[in-house]
Amino acid sequence: MTLPDLYNNIQLKELNLWKNFMNSNSCEAEFPTHCKLSGFQKVLVVQALRPDRLHSTMSQCVLHVTGWMQI
Repeated sequence: MTLPDLYNNIQLKELNLWKNFMNSNSCEAEFPTHCKLSGFQKVLVVQALRPDRLHSTMSQCVLHVTGWMQI
């Protein structure tokens, strides 16, 4: 998926879909249900919209990819 495709897929203009994500203390667990994203794509979205949660999102991505229980 290209970056323009990713942008169109996540529907950022639909603010009501992103309200919980933007206001959450753990946004990485609050992705809108319409988003069918890979772990890496979630990292990109968090980096753009919620850089304060980037470390946690990257950790979750690594755990998912490696199958580890903790880092």
